[in-house]
Amino acid sequence: MEKAPFGFLTLLLFGFILGLRHAFETDHIAAVSSMVSQTRSLKRASFFGIAWGLGHTFVLLVSGILVLAFKLTIPKQLANLSELLVGVVLVLVGIDALLGRKNNIHAHVDKRQTTLNIYKAFSIGVLHGLAGSAALIILISTAVGTLAAGVVFMLLFGTGSILGMVATSMMIAIPLRHTLKLSQINRALKIIVGGASILIGLGILFTFRASLLKF
Repeated sequence: MEKAPFGFLTLLLFGFILGLRHAFETDHIAAVSSMVSQTRSLKRASFFGIAWGLGHTFVLLVSGILVLAFKLTIPKQLANLSELLVGVVLVLVGIDALLGRKNNIHAHVDKRQTTLNIYKAFSIGVLHGLAGSAALIILISTAVGTLAAGVVFMLLFGTGSILGMVATSMMIAIPLRHTLKLSQINRALKIIVGGASILIGLGILFTFRASLLKF
């Protein structure tokens, strides 16, 4: 009886660490990096990571509760379609970064673009959640015994993913911010970020191309 709480706390810690690690997958980094490259503010850049994590956590919670409470299953085709959409979006945001809006001089322009990118980041987080939730929920359902424990696990997983994406945003935003006056270097960094997003998106589309033919 005394070992149960320790085992449960270990499980919750595992959920947090798993979420933190999950944020550092290449397609997740690419999704946020392209938007981070379009703002001068570290604070605003961090909002992109938070928005992505909230979108991802929202979908995971909703689908996880449905699966755990009602013993439902997530169709594989839905997950594959979500992956395809993620690929398309990564290509589009990569192209957007390559088209290269210069760092905006007017704060209200930067703020408007930031708001738009926050919605984008949330939406991409939702898509990533749909694409990856099936495997995660299988892991959760085998690891926890109750719905309540599953919800706590998913919340901690979501917290870890949010913190991980904020850290990712900062790792991209800080070099870009410090090269604002070095236009060629700054532009080169944006090309790298945008190009990587496009390549990763095309890779996803190539991987899941067979699923596309089924729709």
